[in-house]
Amino acid sequence: MTKHFNFGFLNLSSYFFFCIVAIAFFVLGVSPAQAQFRVDVSGVGLTQVPVSIATFKGEATSSQKISAIVSADLARSGQFRMIEAGNDAMDENTQPDMSAFRQKAVDAMAAGSVTRLADGRFDVRFRLWDVVKGANLGGASHVVTAPNLRLAAHKVSDYIYEKLTGEKGIFSTKIAYITKAGTRHTLWVADSDGENAITALASAEPIISPSWSPNGSQLAYVSF
Repeated sequence: MTKHFNFGFLNLSSYFFFCIVAIAFFVLGVSPAQAQFRVDVSGVGLTQVPVSIATFKGEATSSQKISAIVSADLARSGQFRMIEAGNDAMDENTQPDMSAFRQKAVDAMAAGSVTRLADGRFDVRFRLWDVVKGANLGGASHVVTAPNLRLAAHKVSDYIYEKLTGEKGIFSTKIAYITKAGTRHTLWVADSDGENAITALASAEPIISPSWSPNGSQLAYVSF
């Protein structure tokens, strides 16, 4: 019997969904508190673009280190080789020392800022630079609530990935996976890196083959 679970409480329709091995991921003997997992990607092409992500100015005042999340996203894709940008924080208005980055063999670098607004939200801004050409590759601003700071970081990663590879990034998407602990089967939805996992469904009956609807608003699964 095929059932459909409507994620009306999640704003998923704007995402490009990430179908990876975790879509049919079973873990035996795992408690709900251990449901988060790390997503690693291997076997990607031999050519990796050397990239630096500077510490975002003001990110120390937020609950998430945006630059670290972006660096981890890009490294996990297998398409980039991350190079330390240095200890100094840089914002989107900072003119990078291109010669210094060229000496590190960096092809592209990004910098940005995290500013807490009067209403409690955060303004995450960034700019991407082509170090080889000394060209400004643009940037963006994402105003988010504190719980969505990781999402803002993933969107920064999406922008950088698309600008440097020509393909859309999938870091701000969601994944679905299943765990089994005793007789309890749990369907989880998490960020593409395995963080922020939430329970979509828990059942004593087996749950298999979760699959996203084309617009990402529903998740189908098989139970018996």
